[in-house]
Amino acid sequence: MRTNTDTGHRSSAGPSPAASAATMHLRPGFSLLLCATVVHMAPVPDPQVSAETGQNVTLQCRGPPDPAMVKWVRPDLERDGYVLYVQGRIRPSYHHEAYKNRVEPLDPSMKNGVYSVVLMNVSSSDNGTYKCVIGMQGQEPTEQKVHLQVSGELLPLCQ
Repeated sequence: MRTNTDTGHRSSAGPSPAASAATMHLRPGFSLLLCATVVHMAPVPDPQVSAETGQNVTLQCRGPPDPAMVKWVRPDLERDGYVLYVQGRIRPSYHHEAYKNRVEPLDPSMKNGVYSVVLMNVSSSDNGTYKCVIGMQGQEPTEQKVHLQVSGELLPLCQ
């Protein structure tokens, strides 16, 4: 028998809908599912990388192994060329002039799921958003973004 706390009446019926909802809210599995859903839906900010002028930086990117194509782009420069383009092998002729001889893959094979690149001798002109685009055979390409902030531009002492 249950006693209704609001009215003081006793009842032998099953739990009321309100009591069921309260009980369900307290069930650990449901609470965990609710928390996981909320966390999953929260937007994840793009990673930020900070560097000083002249440093080498690693722009991180990971994905499934053996892609058909990997390209690194700066959206504001994309029509002029790529930061790095790999389709079976690195294709320097596709690279933007500003990045030639300044970018190399962290994993030279670029087949093991690590598509990070090292950008050498950064300057303020390298500030911006970079996209790693991974193309798998028969699938839509996936993108990962990284924001690079370069500070400490060197100024000449004598002019």
